[in-house]
Parts: sequence; C-alpha cells; structure tokens
Amino acid sequence: MKFYSTNLISLINALSVDSIKITELVLVSRRPRINDSIPYDNYHKFSQDTFSYASKISTYQKIAISRLEYSQYVESSVKPDFLDLSLEQSKFSHKRSIIISGSDAYCALGFINYSDYFLTKIKLEKSWKNAINFNDLNEYYMVGQPNIKSNQQNIYQINPKKIMNNLTYTSQLFQGNIFANYNLDLNTKYLLLIPPQSRISDTKFVKSFFEYANKISLELELKIIIKLHPNEDWVKFTKIVGIQNKYFSNHYSNIPVEFFFSIDNIKKIIAAPSYSLSYVGLKDLEVLVPKNRKIFRKYFLDQLPFLNANNISFKFI
Repeated sequence: MKFYSTNLISLINALSVDSIKITELVLVSRRPRINDSIPYDNYHKFSQDTFSYASKISTYQKIAISRLEYSQYVESSVKPDFLDLSLEQSKFSHKRSIIISGSDAYCALGFINYSDYFLTKIKLEKSWKNAINFNDLNEYYMVGQPNIKSNQQNIYQINPKKIMNNLTYTSQLFQGNIFANYNLDLNTKYLLLIPPQSRISDTKFVKSFFEYANKISLELELKIIIKLHPNEDWVKFTKIVGIQNKYFSNHYSNIPVEFFFSIDNIKKIIAAPSYSLSYVGLKDLEVLVPKNRKIFRKYFLDQLPFLNANNISFKFI
C-alpha cells in the first residue's frame, strides 16, 4: 500500500502499524509557511534534504519512493488509502487509514484540565475540534495523543515499543551525518538543547532557557549542542541568546531531532514542549516553560494535554 506523508517521523509511525504493509512512500512537500524570516532557499533546501533522507530510509526498508508537490497533491484526483493527518482533505469520501501523530492534532482529541484558563480553553477547543472529523468509515492510528472523548472502535494506538525500535534502527542511518554536521567527538558527553522558536516565543524566556541550560551543562560537565527548529531564524536566535553558532550545525541541518535521541553520547536533554519529546525514551529529560502566566497561556497552554498524555513533567523558569 502507498503511504502519503509530509515528514519522516510519520513514516516511522506508519511502518509500525502491524496490520498494514507499506510498499511505497509518496512524500508530499509541506505547505509553504507565511514567514518572512525563512528565505525560500532555506525552505527549498529543507524539502530537498527531507527527500534525500526519505530515500535513504526507503532503501533500508526496501520500499519504493516518489515525490509530489503539495499543490500537485491538492489539485490531483488522487485518493490515498493511507496518509498522515496533515494530508487529509474534506473532499475525501472513501475509506482510508490515517496516522495522527503531530502536535497540531492532539488538542482535537480531548482536554485534560484547563479549569484555570476557561476562556482560552473554549477558543482552543473550537479550533482543534474542527480539525478532525472521526467517522466509522476510516481507521485512525494514534501516537502519543491524549485520551479521546469517543466511543468509536476504529481508533487504535500504535505499539510504542515497535515505534521506538523502528526509530532506533532508522536513526543509525543518520548518526554519521549528525556527528559530521555538529563536529561531535565519540569520547565527549553532550547535553542536547531543543529551544523554543524565537519567532513564536518570548525573548526573555528564550534567554532564561539558554542560561538555565548553560548552568546545567557546567554542573554536569556536558558540552552543549543545539537542535534548532527547521523554521528557526538562526541569525535572530544567536542575537537573542548572545552565542555563536559553534553550538549548533548550520541552519541547513534538517535531520529530524528524533534521530538525535538514540545517540549514546547525549546524556541529557533540555527542551521546550514539543511533540518530538514523546520519542525521547529513557533519556534524562527536562522540559522548561515560562513562569510568566501570560506568556505561558499564549505560547504553551495548548501543550498541556500532550505533556500529560506522555507523562512528561515540566518546570517553570
């Protein structure tokens, strides 16, 4: 069966579904984001890199691979039988299997406890409840999502052990690239820092985030490496935190952060809330959020259901 996806991690999840055998990956380019801080060349390079990495995984998994631009996908008459949620369209009426594993989806699946933020809860709930229309025709495969307020029998949780096994084996294909891009030393221990995006967060929090991580790295005698979000304006980021890019690979390093988690040299991870953290496994993880109530509500409130669903605690700074 063909699997239509926009990203590599969704492919890992799909490969972990026991009842479906994938014979071909159709990689659909992501919809361009409206963000002046991300030059087109960077976006184009990200697409190229993703296809290159997908080709390597496809060769390893012995499946075919093809490519579609998002505009081609939307305008075509293709009716995918197996796809990730980001490619779902209202015009589809046929039976299909859908992978739900992205951070844009979890709030559609139920809220844990927003009693302290009642008005915000209502706005969020209306937005995300419209994102997914569950029906009896389709099959839905979940990864790291909150409990669903539904009695439907066609919603399944993918075996997390199988996902982690697939992710670990796949990550090994890219460890050479990661070590080369970041100039890592096999004999050195590292702290992996996954900061919030500077364009959608608070400058003070970004600075505090890095200061806290730097303090921990000194205490534990770990060298810092930073995995910036693919959409990060790395020039702006370095100005905010006052560092040089010696801490991270150049902004063309588009290997998914999930592929870093199985590197033995990484002994600790400090991160802002992120869907990728559901793949951390047994690594020592600290998640940081701003103690400023207004900033927390604006940028991180919608992460609570996801963090709770994955038993991930967080610390206010």
